[in-house]
Amino acid sequence: MNRRGQTVPGIVQHFKDKTGFIVWEFGIGRDNCRFTWDEKREHPRQDETPKPFHGIVYPDGHPWSVEDVKALLGDAGFANAPLFAVEYFKDTNFTDPAKKSVTPFIDFDLGTERGTGSPDASAGVPQENFSVRWTGTILPPTSGTYHFYVDGDNQVKLFVNGKLLLSKKTPDRKEVSKKFKLAGGQPAEVKIEYVHVTGEPALHVTWSGPGFEKQILTPTKLQTNH
Repeated sequence: MNRRGQTVPGIVQHFKDKTGFIVWEFGIGRDNCRFTWDEKREHPRQDETPKPFHGIVYPDGHPWSVEDVKALLGDAGFANAPLFAVEYFKDTNFTDPAKKSVTPFIDFDLGTERGTGSPDASAGVPQENFSVRWTGTILPPTSGTYHFYVDGDNQVKLFVNGKLLLSKKTPDRKEVSKKFKLAGGQPAEVKIEYVHVTGEPALHVTWSGPGFEKQILTPTKLQTNH
């Protein structure tokens, strides 16, 4: 199945309760994921496709269309899904918006291959000189000291409950971390701002705390309407 005359919501609606499964490529990556079968070396596309031929999710974890996710999860499933809201910008100052979406985590290495070095080339996000902002809510299981880590290239800032906790300013990739006390069972607002200039885009946001080892930072259900 593919997006030439089809949509994921349309296919789900058509086949719902009629078949055991629907086959669709999950990841959006190189060549035949983004481009149609007749866009090939002998007949190359001259620009980046604004609509991937098939696939649901880009390598950084966000979907091409939030409507695809809503169709696959259902209204109740999407409303309760653990997701960050994410905003992509075509500049390094968070002033030229390209796209809003959702993602379950911040954990990616994109490389530098044309079309996949950008987190979303279909939305016009460039491969270099872009910025991304994630917002969401985390729920510490118990009261205590939590350790937050960011491992990425270029500039990264991490805010917890409005306080700037981490700020990485160097262009090289490295991990920085800091401890922060949180109340158990009390939601905490998290914001991560990432600026990529050149090289391989990469960012991994993790945490550890009372009763659990270092793991990917995952949010509670989505707090922002999309």
